[in-house]
Amino acid sequence: MEFSVHNPHRLLNYWIEKIKKSSNISEKNKKAITNFYDECLSLRLSDFQR
Repeated sequence: MEFSVHNPHRLLNYWIEKIKKSSNISEKNKKAITNFYDECLSLRLSDFQR
């Protein structure tokens, strides 16, 4: 899988899946991390270019 600065959503989705499958992370923390990543995914690049 190739990641680039131009496709941050692919990288975030990759990490979300890895976190969900991890057995070392508590359910509470998994939920917090994936909620944070979901927030990041909902942002657009234009939101940062102001």
